[in-house]
Amino acid sequence: MARYAIVDKGVVTNVAEGNAEWAAETGAVQSDEAQIGWLYDGKVFTDPTPPPEPPPPRVPATISYRQLVLAMFATGAIDATEAQAMALRTMPAFLEQIIAALPPQDQVGIRITLSTMTEADRANPFVDQIAAVMGKGPADVDDFFRLAATL
Repeated sequence: MARYAIVDKGVVTNVAEGNAEWAAETGAVQSDEAQIGWLYDGKVFTDPTPPPEPPPPRVPATISYRQLVLAMFATGAIDATEAQAMALRTMPAFLEQIIAALPPQDQVGIRITLSTMTEADRANPFVDQIAAVMGKGPADVDDFFRLAATL
């Protein structure tokens, strides 16, 4: 017995096992792989289901300070003057405002971290705190880290 697809108006409506005589009587088409819902153009069976979306690129655990500054510039978070100032470890005004909006006990730690870091660690809770004040969520931060890793 062979496997056959039963096709109606170009769509596989069922699959069954049968012999050549049965297939000739019913108009079934031999196929070892066709599934219900597949399309048939008279010659080839095609799966109409789009392939799954590829997973997003992995989120880097860290980005360099250089990548951080370049990504901030690339996304418009800072302008060229602020980017150059950050390269010299001067905090831009908007970042000072964000830090000022955080709980006082966190402000000193964030300032020290930002002025001495060589890498930004995605797992550092300060990253999500700063992002939240900017109205950004974890997915936005992940996208930012992905972008930064390319710079």
